[in-house]
Amino acid sequence: MYDYGLARAYPAGVEWTINGTDRMRLDPRFRAIPADHEPQIWGPLMAAVRAGDTAADAGANIGLYTVALAARVGPSGRVVAFEPDPRTVQILRRHIVLNHLSQRIEVIPSALGDRAGPVPFQAGQGPRSCVMPEGARGARRIPCVTLDEVFAGRRVDLLKVDVEGYEQHVLQGGLRLLQDPARAPRVITLELHPEAWPAIGSSGDALLGLLAQCGYRVFGPEGQPVHGAEGLWAPDRPDGLWHVVARRLDPRP
Repeated sequence: MYDYGLARAYPAGVEWTINGTDRMRLDPRFRAIPADHEPQIWGPLMAAVRAGDTAADAGANIGLYTVALAARVGPSGRVVAFEPDPRTVQILRRHIVLNHLSQRIEVIPSALGDRAGPVPFQAGQGPRSCVMPEGARGARRIPCVTLDEVFAGRRVDLLKVDVEGYEQHVLQGGLRLLQDPARAPRVITLELHPEAWPAIGSSGDALLGLLAQCGYRVFGPEGQPVHGAEGLWAPDRPDGLWHVVARRLDPRP
């Protein structure tokens, strides 16, 4: 009832500024989002945006990155947002409308993975919804698409990945895109969840090898080069959460 009252009181949303750089309007239920939201990865990603870019947001959640990217790419740019949780998709679409960006954003209500077809999915609280291992209890099946399927014959300039451990699978589903110098993203940002990797057949070595195979060099949140899988773990964080930036060695002009 309280949330309903907030929505009635603020039909145009509330104005919010993320990291001092990106203004947007949010559903008032999300007014408690920190103003310094993931600055270690927000900054490098937003700094890489150019007018007219095409950006892909894998794991768009409620749309903070989606909205900021769409504002920055301008009228000639495009953002494709992937979000599998139906409840979260409703909020994502609401934020797109509040910010008058419907013409620049395409929402694909599916998971991203290494193959198209249904996958097990567990809806959680907040950002903790995720694709699960086959046979996981309590999971339901949702549609899954691949980067190569969605962007066949199209370029992607920027790729943001926040998929609760499914990072390697998302990239494997885009090998044709990532290996094509004429279409591959200049910059890929990834939020890593190493604690989830063993159950779904991923590893730090495999992830780094895949990125190197596709022509990317990986850097940590302070700009330091990542040379091995041990560099993908954040021992000072209780959940091991870590952000990395992959930059293409031969980016398009």
